[in-house]
Amino acid sequence: MGVDRLKQVLCKIFKKNTLVSDYNGKTLGVDASNWIHTIFTDEKIIDPFTFFLNKAKKLVLQGVDLVFVFDGNVFPLKKQHERIKKTTEQESQGRLIPSTTVRDLVVLLREAKMQCIVAPYEADAQLAHLERTEVIDAVITEDSDLILYGCKKILFNLNKKGEGKADEFCSQRLYCCAKSDLRGMSPDEFVRMGILIGCDYVKRLPKLRPETVYKLFKQHGTFEAVKAKIVSNPSSEIPENYWRDVRRAELVFKHYIVYDMRKKRRVHLMPIDDSVVQEMGDVSFLGSLEETEESFSAEPTVPKANRSRGKKRKVRK
Repeated sequence: MGVDRLKQVLCKIFKKNTLVSDYNGKTLGVDASNWIHTIFTDEKIIDPFTFFLNKAKKLVLQGVDLVFVFDGNVFPLKKQHERIKKTTEQESQGRLIPSTTVRDLVVLLREAKMQCIVAPYEADAQLAHLERTEVIDAVITEDSDLILYGCKKILFNLNKKGEGKADEFCSQRLYCCAKSDLRGMSPDEFVRMGILIGCDYVKRLPKLRPETVYKLFKQHGTFEAVKAKIVSNPSSEIPENYWRDVRRAELVFKHYIVYDMRKKRRVHLMPIDDSVVQEMGDVSFLGSLEETEESFSAEPTVPKANRSRGKKRKVRK
C-alpha cells in the first residue's frame, strides 16, 4: 500500500535508527492496519491478539502514549479502481483475517486503557488529521501515503516486536535538508510527483519508472512541465481519463474525509470550496460526510485529560 517506492526515493533524508524513546512524553498515532496485516497473517504467531497487545505495551514502556487508528469503510475511489477484494475477509500467506478482528482489537486495547479510533474510511488521512490538530506528535506506519497527506513526522520500519528503533521521516528535511534533491519544491508539486510515481488511486503509467518521475520533477520543476514532457513522448502509453484520475487523486490527498474529535463529526482534511465542486461536477469519490449504519464508533474512550502528553516519563528497560 502507498506510493510505489517513494520511501526508497527519499531514503537518504530519513534519520535511521531513531529511538522511540526520543519521543518520551509524546503521543504517537499508530496505523493499526499495518500491524494487523503483519501480525495476523504470520502463521508463526500462535496468539496474534496477545502479540498485538504486547507490542503496544512495549512501545508504552518507551515513555510514549499511543492512539491506534483503524480503517473504517471502503473508500469510494478505491472501489472504482478495484484495488480491494469484495469480500469482508482478506487472505494472505494462508491465513484469513476475520471481519470481526478490528472490533475485537478495539475492545482489547480499550480494556488496556489505550486510545482507539476507527476512521470513516482509511487510517492514513485520519492520522494526518490527528497530527494537524495536535492530538498526536508523530505517526507509526509503513505506508508512504502519509507523506502525501502532509504528515510532518513519521516513523517507518519499526522493528517487528515494537522495541527500540525506527526510520524517521521529517518534512522539514524534505524541503530544506542539504541531502534533499527537492529543495524549493512546493508541497503541492510534491504530492503531484507522488501521484505520478503511482499511488492507490492511480496506476503508474507503463514504462514510467518511479526514478524517472523523480528525475523529471528535478529537471522541470512543475507538474505542468512534467505532464507536457510525458504527453510529448511518443512512447508514452496514457490510458483514457488518466489525467482526470490524477486530478481526483490530488483532491483525495487534500480533502479526504476524516473524523474531527473536537467537532465530533466528519470533516474534510482541508475545507473544500465551491470551485472544486464546479470543476469536478461530482465529488462523491471523496466519500460522505454523513455517518452510516456501518460506521463504528470513532470516539476514543480514554479522555485526553487522562493522558500525560508532553510530560516525560521514566523509560523502563
